[in-house]
Amino acid sequence: MDPLAIFPQEITDVIFKHLTVNELLTATEVSKTWNEVIGASSKVMQRIQLSLFWLKESMFLTDDVNYALVNSTRKYQHIDFRYQSCHLEGMQAILSSNNRKWKSVRLERLNFNSTAHLIDFLKLIEKTVVHLELFDIYVASNVETDNIDFEKLKILRLKFIDGLIDKAFSKCCNLEELSVTSSYQSNEALHKIFMQNAKLQNLTLSSLIFNEIFSLEVIHETCFKLKVFKAKDYYRGSMGANLAPFLEKHMPFLEELSLDNINSETLKIIFHMPKLKKLRLGNINFHDNVISALQLPVNQSIEVLSYHDTDNGLSNMKSIIEATPNVKELKIYSLTQEMVTFLSMQAKKLEKLLLRTIDADDMSNHELFPCLKFLNVEIITSSFEDHLLAIEKDKQN
Repeated sequence: MDPLAIFPQEITDVIFKHLTVNELLTATEVSKTWNEVIGASSKVMQRIQLSLFWLKESMFLTDDVNYALVNSTRKYQHIDFRYQSCHLEGMQAILSSNNRKWKSVRLERLNFNSTAHLIDFLKLIEKTVVHLELFDIYVASNVETDNIDFEKLKILRLKFIDGLIDKAFSKCCNLEELSVTSSYQSNEALHKIFMQNAKLQNLTLSSLIFNEIFSLEVIHETCFKLKVFKAKDYYRGSMGANLAPFLEKHMPFLEELSLDNINSETLKIIFHMPKLKKLRLGNINFHDNVISALQLPVNQSIEVLSYHDTDNGLSNMKSIIEATPNVKELKIYSLTQEMVTFLSMQAKKLEKLLLRTIDADDMSNHELFPCLKFLNVEIITSSFEDHLLAIEKDKQN
C-alpha cells in the first residue's frame, strides 16, 4: 500500500521537508499519487520555482507544454519567466490558471505593447505577490491606465524598465527591500515610496538615483532604518555630498554596506558603524586624502571585506585591513608576496580568501593562514601552478 495515499498532509509535509528540491522533483515521478500529494502541498511547493526560459530551438512554449502548465494542479507559488516576449498570452494563461497564489515573480526581457498592457499583466499577481523582480522590461507606448495596489509586496527589484513606478508601485507601503537601478523613473514617485515605507531595511540604488532623490531634506524626512545599503555605480559618477549625512543617519543600524567612489570623510563614518558585518568598497580613488593619514578607527564587527582599489595602492589596502582585525572573508583584486606576509600578521582569523590574480610565489608555510579553509584564484600563472604542485608533493611526503 502506498503510504502517501493514507498519511495526512501534515505528516507528508514533515517527510518531504527533509528532501532537497531535486529529490522532491524526482519524487513527483514515483506515481500519480505522489505527484498529486506533492503538488497539492503549499508548504512543499514553497520550495519549488517554475522557471520558463527562451530556448534556441523555439521562440515560445509548445502548445503541449503550455497546456500542461495551465492545467496542472500543482500549487506553484514562484515563477521565473524570461525572454518569452513572443508568447505573453501563454504566460498570462499560466499566471491566471487554477487560482494559483503567486508569491514570487521574476520577469526579464519582455516586450509589452503599452503601459496598459503591462499593468493588465501585473494585475494577475496584484493581490498575492510578496516578491517581484522586473528586469529589462520594454513598453512600446505610454497610455493612461489605472494604478495597481500591491498590498502584500515586501521585496521589489527593478532594473532598466521604462517608467512604471508611478502607475504600479506608488501605493506600496509595506516594502522591506527595494532595488532600483534604472535611471528612467519618476523622481516624484520614488520620493513618495521612500516617504511611505517605514519598514524598509534593504535598499539598492544607482549612484545617479541616489544623488537625484536624497537631498538633505529627504534624508531628514525618511523614517526607515536601513540594515543593508548598496549603491551601484553604473556611470562612474560620485555619490555626492549627501552620502555622508545619509550614512550617519543609518549608522546605528547598518549591517551590510556596498559603495563605489567614496571619499575619506565617508570612509571614517563607515569604520564607526557598530553593527557593520559586511563591507564592499569598489572603484576607490582618494584624491582628497591618503588613507594612512586618516588613522582609521578599528572596527571589530566587520567580518566580510571586499576591497578593490583602481590605483592598487598597497598602503591604502594595509590601512583598511589593519582597521578590520576580525575579518574572516576577504576579496581583493591581487595578492603580492608582500601582501601575503602582511595578511598573515594582520588577518589572523581569515577563513576565506578570494582573488582575481596572484603574484606571490611562496605560500608553502602552512602557518601563514592557520584558519584558512577556502582559497579561490580566478587567474594563476604557470609559475604559481608549479608552486602549488610543489606544495602538494610536500604534503604527501
